[in-house]
Amino acid sequence: MIVGMLSLAVTNVVFAISGSVHVLVLARLLQGMSGAATWSAGLAMVADTFGPDERGGRLGLTMSAMSVGAFFGPAAGGILYDSLGYTPTFVIPSALACAIGLLFIMVNDPPRRARPLPLKERLMPFFNMPATSFAITLAVLAGAATYGLLEPYMPLYMYDAFAATPTMVGLAFGAMSLLSVISQPLVGRLYDLRGGRPLIAAGFLCSALVIAGAVLMPSLFLAASVFSLLGITMGFALTPMLPLLSDLFSDGGSRGLVYGVYNSLFSLGLAIGPLAGGLLVAGFSFRLTVMGHAILLAAAGVGAYLALGKLKGI
Repeated sequence: MIVGMLSLAVTNVVFAISGSVHVLVLARLLQGMSGAATWSAGLAMVADTFGPDERGGRLGLTMSAMSVGAFFGPAAGGILYDSLGYTPTFVIPSALACAIGLLFIMVNDPPRRARPLPLKERLMPFFNMPATSFAITLAVLAGAATYGLLEPYMPLYMYDAFAATPTMVGLAFGAMSLLSVISQPLVGRLYDLRGGRPLIAAGFLCSALVIAGAVLMPSLFLAASVFSLLGITMGFALTPMLPLLSDLFSDGGSRGLVYGVYNSLFSLGLAIGPLAGGLLVAGFSFRLTVMGHAILLAAAGVGAYLALGKLKGI
């Protein structure tokens, strides 16, 4: 956590002072590695700190905190840029990241960890439950690809279909983020009480209906309103994945590895979404592409429900 936050601070300084696009690309790569370090280790720390009866709620709160950052970050960046200019927009977050990283030095009561197993033994749970592993992999990829598809192309659709202004588009995405912030802690708590299987299945099926419905609405208000519900439905689909992975696969001190795999899959889905979406939108249309993706989400939900059906307590 310390190394990840401090390297993130360095990255932001490089953004502020660099005048070369090549250095900017390198800094962006370092930024991604920094985020992967803190996000994977942070989730593992939360899962190690809290027991099974409250782990879902705590991980849901963690996901909600991420959504808060995604909600306020762009607005704060715009205000900083308009008020102070380019360089302070990166230097101020750099100082914040540095301060947070140094705070971890003061943490003197780390969670207890089990004796780490060899890598081969840590990977065995994934291979011992191939159907479950495949279903979870498909679900994480499909969920991440949803964001990867909609974030670049939904604004263009709203502009083409309804002449939406950037402010209108921003409000639609902001409403989705706000609903995500509110719903994720609740979903995490529901996991603690009821398990994750019905939540994940319902989340993916409802997400399929939401994205299909959003592109069929006749007005911008209705399209934006339906689209914003994705903040709730994807919260139901993805938030339970975190405690579920901990309960299923993290034996022998391997939570770091489990959440590293989860974040790698999520990042892969984010990369696949815009690439595949661009090809499909160019060859067909955005509406048809979204309809096809809705079928993929529904299949991911059904697959997860069936694969998790024989597992107790899930």
